[in-house]
Amino acid sequence: MLPSIKRINSYVDSVFAGFGTNKTREIARLLYEIAKRDHIPFHSVISNPHGKDFYACKEELLKRRYPSAYSLAGGKSCFYLPKLDVDPSLKVRFSNSSSFRPKHIFVERSVRNSPLARRFKELFPYASFSEIESVKKFLQCELPGNSIRSYNKRGENIFITRENYDFIKPCPCTHGAVSCGYNVLNIGFGCTHECSYCFLQEYQNVPGIIFPANPEDFLKHANLLKPARGMFPYVRLGSGEFTDSLLFDSYTGYSKIISEALKHHPEIVFEFKTKSVAIENIVNRPPGKNIIVSWSLNPQNIIRENEWLTPSLRERISAAAACVRHGHKVAFHMDPIMYYQGWRKDYREIINYVFDRIDSRAIQWISLGTLRFSRVLKKIMENRFPENKILDEEMILGFDGKMRYPDSLRITMYSGILSDIRERSKKTFVYLCMEARAVHASVFSR
Repeated sequence: MLPSIKRINSYVDSVFAGFGTNKTREIARLLYEIAKRDHIPFHSVISNPHGKDFYACKEELLKRRYPSAYSLAGGKSCFYLPKLDVDPSLKVRFSNSSSFRPKHIFVERSVRNSPLARRFKELFPYASFSEIESVKKFLQCELPGNSIRSYNKRGENIFITRENYDFIKPCPCTHGAVSCGYNVLNIGFGCTHECSYCFLQEYQNVPGIIFPANPEDFLKHANLLKPARGMFPYVRLGSGEFTDSLLFDSYTGYSKIISEALKHHPEIVFEFKTKSVAIENIVNRPPGKNIIVSWSLNPQNIIRENEWLTPSLRERISAAAACVRHGHKVAFHMDPIMYYQGWRKDYREIINYVFDRIDSRAIQWISLGTLRFSRVLKKIMENRFPENKILDEEMILGFDGKMRYPDSLRITMYSGILSDIRERSKKTFVYLCMEARAVHASVFSR
């Protein structure tokens, strides 16, 4: 059972009445996080609270909340202690069915006769269909979407649009990190998977899933891309940043359009990033020399507790093995890597499971990235997934202002997993995703 926020706030207001608003906020936050993690009564967390000044109380609580990171953090400003505010009504409620069944489909008038609009009418005859002038104007007047409540209902609404501007973007690599030169093809916006750490919970301001009806226009802009300086000698382009690349592919058919168009662009390597197993359109096409299908991997216990409505680890790797049998190239993203008791054993098992079932020559790369998220997202996660355990670990403000494990821990985790990969394959390319230059240098210099 979660600690009672109301009771904690009342306790703090009573016992630490002279501290003031901001200081009591920090004390309440620390009491909550320690009690939640350690499964103990909040009023037993701090010893002899009466008579202690704020700084003594805070130091005692910080050392208990961050027993390892406290001495490494380099200052108390590295600890993020926001107001304790969790609304039970915002918790994700899972239905008995995980199938994709939109209730409302909104089609921009300019694409009402598009093949995509016709396909959705055929596939979802029970849904209401409405023509709108544009998504932007519709949202301004009819259906605002910048709240947790609207995000929780995003699977009910589909928007079929014509995209005129936002075709291809450089991956929003965090400031100060080593870039992998990735470019994002913005085919689709939104996802019905429920991953507790997903940045779309904060980023998405549309109460539904967007599907552009003009993917051919996106691909015309691929001609303008040039290889970025760095670790890859070719143009990296892919989908999967703002939606799962293949989750909706049986409805949209985007993978067929993209694969066909890129046959004429050998200078571009395109990656379909996914957690899904919807590979029918992939395996039923001849393999492309410049097409990669990649999967995000985590231990099954992490998938079960944090990646709701997604295929299991075995299902993902089985789908990857099926692609390889049909001649396709694959890649893997161990991202976000989670720290917890027993993490090393679990991630080593993933590596062995992959290399036992897939020829290393078919694996184009493996990326590694530890869990990180913004301060805003932390509060969203607490509201949507209040029982989550990943926030219980020692995460501090990192080099980019995001919540991260301390540098030394990240280096240990990357180095251990890299060592396990090298035991199975000396040649498979491995890189770190959105990681600080100093961490990157430390891991690969060993």
